[in-house]
Amino acid sequence: MKFYLRMIIAAILSMSLSSCIVPEKIETRIRYFGEKAPSQITCIWHNISSTAENDKDLKKDFDDFIEDLEDSSTTTELSVGSETKIIVQSWHASVEYGKLNLKMIAVPAGDKLEDLSANGERMIVLEKEEGNESIETNGKLLETEENYIIVWPERLEEIYWIVGGPKETSEEKNSELQELARQNHPKLIKMFEAYQEKKRRR
Repeated sequence: MKFYLRMIIAAILSMSLSSCIVPEKIETRIRYFGEKAPSQITCIWHNISSTAENDKDLKKDFDDFIEDLEDSSTTTELSVGSETKIIVQSWHASVEYGKLNLKMIAVPAGDKLEDLSANGERMIVLEKEEGNESIETNGKLLETEENYIIVWPERLEEIYWIVGGPKETSEEKNSELQELARQNHPKLIKMFEAYQEKKRRR
């Protein structure tokens, strides 16, 4: 096959979140509608926060996040590698249960999403990243030294996997970033709620 689905997610993530904006976890769902309809790709960045060290940098992170969100509000085409493209249909940020989430919905630019499929099963390969040891999925998870391999029956209408957000290799650095994200989280939500209220009044 031309690509692994992990390439899509890596490309979307690098385009959608600024360097200091981090999610607690990233959820990816792919829904299949049969041979005659395109698949639907949904990505959710859960519990977004910032690792900014002061309020000035936090405000800049938030402004960059909103700018990216508004610039991406119309349908866009995202290239993955040299051949594959997906059409991003919508971006939507919201506060749910005290957490700021970002949701993206996309479809393949071609007739269907090409994945690794053989003998009645679908398979994806996810590169193993430092700190991302846990994966939740509705498929069968296999682990090698360098990769996670997830396998689903091809008959499933929807497949999903959820991984932790990016982390550093140093435990000390991870603890520092987690504490910054925890402290900044309520401030970021207040900024977002003020932004939403301002939009409603326009």
